Amino acid sequence: MTNASISIPKRVSPWVIWGYFVMGLLSVIFFRIIPIANYVDPLLGRLSWYGAVIFSMIFFGRRGKISRRRLRLVRGRELVEKIENRKSLSEEDYEILSYILWSNQASKEWANYLAIFILSLLALVVAILLDLRVL
Repeated sequence: MTNASISIPKRVSPWVIWGYFVMGLLSVIFFRIIPIANYVDPLLGRLSWYGAVIFSMIFFGRRGKISRRRLRLVRGRELVEKIENRKSLSEEDYEILSYILWSNQASKEWANYLAIFILSLLALVVAILLDLRVL
């Protein structure tokens, strides 16, 4: 697919980006509360699991699509090779690089990782306290 004309994806609205971030966050929350929900009522534990899986599928489906799109753009235009060999870039190459950099910058992935860490720590502490019958 060398130097073929490649369709550059449209930039999405910040609302779309935040919407997917919220879905990822809901997935994290539902996964982390499963042990606590099970402690309260097994049905709540099952519902938390279903919510976690559904929101994970939506969030990671979207993240996978974005990653595949970026990879297709980079490989299709041989951008790594062009940059490593200091070859000149076409206008389309610059547009693709601009899209990829914008996409990385607009992503809320870092916030999702932070939420995963904090909520995992909190869930672990609460689950241990429940197991010890402190709560």
